[in-house]
Amino acid sequence: MEVISPSTRRRDLRTKASSYRTHNVPEYWAVDPERRILYQHRLPEAPAEPYLIVPYTVGRLDSQSIAGFWLEVEWLWQEPLPKHLECVERILREG
Repeated sequence: MEVISPSTRRRDLRTKASSYRTHNVPEYWAVDPERRILYQHRLPEAPAEPYLIVPYTVGRLDSQSIAGFWLEVEWLWQEPLPKHLECVERILREG
């Protein structure tokens, strides 16, 4: 998971994505707190294709790489942030 900063947005979303794709990282998430978007990057079926990128602003995002891991995207924008242990307990319970 990457957290995008305004000053490195282009590098975070393009350069790093290209590097991760070159190394066949199956999935990574880029969080844009300023725009309140979480981008899920997933490897495509065709080896030469770029990542499939799905933006999320709300809802549950299930990992394609880690079985049973997910999060509610709204957790990222809550103020104050939810307690870590409560989130982990919910993920384990509802996994």
